[in-house]
Amino acid sequence: MKIDYRLACIGDEDAISKVHVDAWREAYIGIVNQEYLNNLKYEDRKEMWTNNLKYSEIPIFLAVDEDDNIIGFSSIEIRDGKSYLATLYLLEKYHKNGIGQILLDQVLNYAKSKKYQQVYLEVLAENPTVSFYQKNNFKIINSKFFTRSDEKVEEYVMKLEI
Repeated sequence: MKIDYRLACIGDEDAISKVHVDAWREAYIGIVNQEYLNNLKYEDRKEMWTNNLKYSEIPIFLAVDEDDNIIGFSSIEIRDGKSYLATLYLLEKYHKNGIGQILLDQVLNYAKSKKYQQVYLEVLAENPTVSFYQKNNFKIINSKFFTRSDEKVEEYVMKLEI
């Protein structure tokens, strides 16, 4: 399997939106209300990613297969002067191949290049990727609850010192 990595550009929003929704539907079965997952729409995510690509200077890192199909992506955002791993999504059939690690490393390298000393992330407590982030030295620093689709959901805030 040959995987390449590149930065997203205008024109990638459809494929990014599809990976975003499909990865949610794969990763959150049994964690998030199934009706909520069923109601995720590519069009809703497309608008968000179109705006990100047009108006943000923050990079979106892509993993693409040998046919240049987007199979995963990661991105960083700056909130209140802090860098956050905003997204890290990878289609399930590509898990356990080191691709997610490379997508994470791209975000961390970008944060280092911009002289950020920490990277934060928010992840659902039941998401199995919590252990992936812990293996990458992210520490849980806070836990909070919110309501989504009439369900109370726990989310961790994690931080990495870089």
